[in-house]
Amino acid sequence: MIDGNTYGMDKAVKLAKSGLIQGVKIDRRENGEEYISSFDNGMKLEDLPGFE
Repeated sequence: MIDGNTYGMDKAVKLAKSGLIQGVKIDRRENGEEYISSFDNGMKLEDLPGFE
């Protein structure tokens, strides 16, 4: 959630690429679809606001 808004994965990827979501990396599935995931630091996406 950013500024009270919850975003889908496509928008979240764009926000992460622009630096508005920090502490995540962009990964790519075999079909080319991009998604955000946590670094191997023990943090889960559920720990970030707006992701469940």
